[in-house]
Amino acid sequence: MGFEVFLDKYPIADWIWELFKGIAPTLVAIYAIKANDNRAKKRERESTKDRKIMEYIDYIIKLLEELLTIVRENQKLAYDVIFAIDDNKKDELEKRENDFSKNRFRMMDQMFLLVDYELSVGKALEISFNAELIRETIGNYQEKLLTIRKDHIAPIHDETEQKEIVQELNEALRQTRSDIFSCIKILAESQGRIYSK
Repeated sequence: MGFEVFLDKYPIADWIWELFKGIAPTLVAIYAIKANDNRAKKRERESTKDRKIMEYIDYIIKLLEELLTIVRENQKLAYDVIFAIDDNKKDELEKRENDFSKNRFRMMDQMFLLVDYELSVGKALEISFNAELIRETIGNYQEKLLTIRKDHIAPIHDETEQKEIVQELNEALRQTRSDIFSCIKILAESQGRIYSK
């Protein structure tokens, strides 16, 4: 028995077949639209998350660059304070000391901001840039600057001692910059993974 004969023999089957032929394309179209809509929503969520992660990474890199600028300024202020000691201008020395102190606090504020961001937003977005390293590095740098400052409070006339101080300051800066750049590199690699999706 062929299909046509079957439909002739069972009129209800013919009626269902005609109904199916009319409704089936509509049902398939509705299913396709729904499936595409669900995929589009999923892509949009992923895209939004990636965009937020990229904004976060850009912001953290900006904060790290600002921290690096503050560290460089602090280095210059440390030189100014240490090598201005033999200036007999007490007002100038106090101004330099105040600038040095203010900048140290700015550096610490920036460091705490970075740590807070990693602990809050970074955890939520599953991005880590090793803020603990930044905290430790800035703490060590701060301590080194203060130690050098305290150790060299008397006027410095000896050229060898001046070179040692410059070398100590430069080594502290080099290590700090290196650690900040390693955090920026971690973030840049995260950006690369997102762009390569």
